[in-house]
Amino acid sequence: MYTYLMPGFFIGFQCMADACENDCCRGWRIDIDKNTFNKYKQCQNTDIGGELRNKVLRVYNTENENQYGKIEMDDAGDCPFLNDPGLCRIQLNFNADMLSNTCQRYPRVINSVDGVLEITAQLSCPTVARAALLPSEPMSFSFMNINQHHQAVNVFNPSEYSNKSRYLGKQGYSGKPEVHFSELREFGISVLQNRAYTVPERLILLGMFFNLLSENKSGTNIPELIKATKIQHADISETKKQLESIGAVPDLQLNLLNLISSHKRTESFFKYRNMYQQAISGLEITDDDMFNDRILERFLFGTETYFKPFMAEQSHVIENVLVHEYFKMMMPFGNFQSIWDSYIYLMMIYGLIKFYSVGIACKQGSLNTEDVLMIVQLIAREILHNRQLIDQVNATLRKNNLHTLAYMAVIAADV
Repeated sequence: MYTYLMPGFFIGFQCMADACENDCCRGWRIDIDKNTFNKYKQCQNTDIGGELRNKVLRVYNTENENQYGKIEMDDAGDCPFLNDPGLCRIQLNFNADMLSNTCQRYPRVINSVDGVLEITAQLSCPTVARAALLPSEPMSFSFMNINQHHQAVNVFNPSEYSNKSRYLGKQGYSGKPEVHFSELREFGISVLQNRAYTVPERLILLGMFFNLLSENKSGTNIPELIKATKIQHADISETKKQLESIGAVPDLQLNLLNLISSHKRTESFFKYRNMYQQAISGLEITDDDMFNDRILERFLFGTETYFKPFMAEQSHVIENVLVHEYFKMMMPFGNFQSIWDSYIYLMMIYGLIKFYSVGIACKQGSLNTEDVLMIVQLIAREILHNRQLIDQVNATLRKNNLHTLAYMAVIAADV
């Protein structure tokens, strides 16, 4: 029996299949693992075997066995194994066991920390996004036994992950910050969920803490650092005064947000391309247009008229995005090159959400929860699934010396 940790929203997850408005079988690459690739190449089924042998291609530029092959998508970017109602013909002809690891597991994400399995999901899935982001109460996480939740047994083989812990506590990371992973995760989430402060204020406070943490290479005194920061945050009026002194720089914020949003795949999903065009149209940004007073006025108008009122009423939606990603990505460590890189990742997400929310709101004259859900889904699908794009954003910020706490605070600040 295995014990695993998961967010409460994911209990009882059920795929919407052909009823999904933004399904996972269209608009991106579908990887095929080596075992499934071989099964498809050997399939002699008279209804679908020929297609399986012909439409699954070998990928040679990777040693990752989960990316051993890929499905050749049709001209519209759809999986060729979808039928007219939008159901998978592979699963209909066989069963879920014939699906690749990618198709079986999406949108689930599994990590292993100190021998404990953690299961959450990708926000690119509309069903997950709704379940994760809409509840107004703070996101919670629970330990469960593996047999309490049958989908984990059906989708994952726990033995694949039980010996792949990223964090081994005092045994593997003595003298390093990773020893305090649990305390740092718990504290980081508590900052993001501290509703005594606005979401921008929470992000700046977290950045201040991460900045100190990044300077602590040895990992010593981290419990004391957390304790001292908690005491500081408890003095709400004084802390808010300090945050007010930071000040907003609207034109610089707009430039930073536009710089981040300009990173996208060469062949982006058409819904993401449409969203990007809507946003720049709403802000009246053109390809040959340098930022000017008109564009800045549109940005300030959209922020004041649409984004701030949304945040005043529905800030839990953005809070839940940030908390979910903090947990899923095992911040502040995970697969990031540094603690500070994990913070840049979080700020990138917030910056993208704000840029698209303001731009689209200016275009259509309104901003509601459905709009923001769509924005988050498409950002997750286009950017957060693509490690190369994430690294490109980080590299661009560093190349231009825009990766510091001062510039991250500019992205977060209310304007």
